[in-house]
Amino acid sequence: MKCDIMNAIGIIDADMLGYRYYKFPNLACMKISSYYKDLGYDVKLIEDYSEVPDFDTVYISKVFTDTSVPPLIDYYGNKIIKGGTGFYFDKSPNLPHEIEYSFPDYHLYDDVLDNIGLKKSKRKYFTDTSIGYTTRGCFRKCFFCVNKSSNKCVKVSDLEQIVDMERKYIYLLDDNLLAYKYNMEILDNVISLNKPYNFAQGLDVRLMKPTHLEKIENSKLWGDMKIAFDNYGELDSIEPKLKMVSEFENIRTQCYLFTGYNPGENDIIELFKRIKICMDYKIIPYVMRHQNYQNSNYRGLYINIARWTNQPRFFKKMSFRDFINRIDAEMQKKSSALKYLEMFEDKFGKWYDMKWE
Repeated sequence: MKCDIMNAIGIIDADMLGYRYYKFPNLACMKISSYYKDLGYDVKLIEDYSEVPDFDTVYISKVFTDTSVPPLIDYYGNKIIKGGTGFYFDKSPNLPHEIEYSFPDYHLYDDVLDNIGLKKSKRKYFTDTSIGYTTRGCFRKCFFCVNKSSNKCVKVSDLEQIVDMERKYIYLLDDNLLAYKYNMEILDNVISLNKPYNFAQGLDVRLMKPTHLEKIENSKLWGDMKIAFDNYGELDSIEPKLKMVSEFENIRTQCYLFTGYNPGENDIIELFKRIKICMDYKIIPYVMRHQNYQNSNYRGLYINIARWTNQPRFFKKMSFRDFINRIDAEMQKKSSALKYLEMFEDKFGKWYDMKWE
């Protein structure tokens, strides 16, 4: 039965409307939609901020801090309910319990997919993938992370609260699954569903054991296994784990390399060192830049290092210097990428020619 005080619920996925790299559905939006549809409300995913006046209450969720949201949203006062790390970072309020434990509305985006410019390879996240958290939280307290206020990892959902058996893929968003005491049980349960699966945030390689890798190697891992090497200062603890991972040759592995939070010469050098270590163990690096890099004199270098590493078809065949020269040759003139390369040759040139062998 529909509530008298409200006729329609509008839902805004702010990243869909204002983030240029948008490629993934918003789980909170899908849960809010499911909850209110079950209560009999009219629910609609808003495609333009001009639609806000048409609704009695509008929920707006934002994941990324650099997603633009028009100031007019604040004009509507209590009509707007904001949430998400994009607004509050590590202080983001939890969804109400009854919404948090609603089964996601996997059809929320059905009517907009043709309008939001998704690449074909990304549509499957909206049309054929179950998404959710089995655990939340992490004890690491990384200074750059939205979980830096968390103290531990706890279980929050069973797979039955996440997985639509009609959907082919499972993509879990757990912050640090391996930090949960009974992580092996969850991994076993995921594998038992016999569906291609992966973990969006990656697996904490520092907590990884051969038994984890044995299970993953013999299951339907969807794409690359994702791990991270965010701090060169942890080399002594991480390198043995990278070696262990490299010994499982049937698992393709991608390693996130966080950089740019404190941009500068030392940060660039440590990034190149981490890339070289990944090369040595035949692990594909994926450079993730904090937005602070944009204020650095090395901005162009950060951009082009990421372009190189994040395209494996080039990274496996070319040194960084070869990659930049290729860009220069295609443009048939001296590119800004080559200018950056030459500008910092004296500082970083020793790293330009390292190559995947």
